[in-house]
Amino acid sequence: MSGLMRVVDVYRLSRRLKELADAAVPAEGDGRLKPGEMEVMNYLAENPGESVSGIARGTRLSKSLVSRYVRELHGVGLVKYQTDCFDARFRMIELSESARREIRLRAEVSVQFALYEHEPWLSYKQQRDALDLMKSLADILR
Repeated sequence: MSGLMRVVDVYRLSRRLKELADAAVPAEGDGRLKPGEMEVMNYLAENPGESVSGIARGTRLSKSLVSRYVRELHGVGLVKYQTDCFDARFRMIELSESARREIRLRAEVSVQFALYEHEPWLSYKQQRDALDLMKSLADILR
């Protein structure tokens, strides 16, 4: 069974990766974004003017979860709504300027320093190997 990865190990890894991402980019204001909220924001950065249904399809998150994230993001001023000129029932969702700044900040931050700070017991080679594995996994699961 040594070649198998248990579900509990995946959860543990996801928690550690989130801690690393949080360490890389300090939160502004009074809280950090949830991973799903960041996923919605990243999707909107590449697909402005999308609907909740479109975001749900594109992110593979449930429509109800996307709807909740969009409401929460709107409540803190990170997304804005625009009504479709042809169908007033249809709301197009876009990032606010502050959300665009947040996306740019996160895109420019290197995880390497956070890995060094967060996992100081790793050797330089282990840090490089971990970064290479994370990059490969991110590319595979994209």
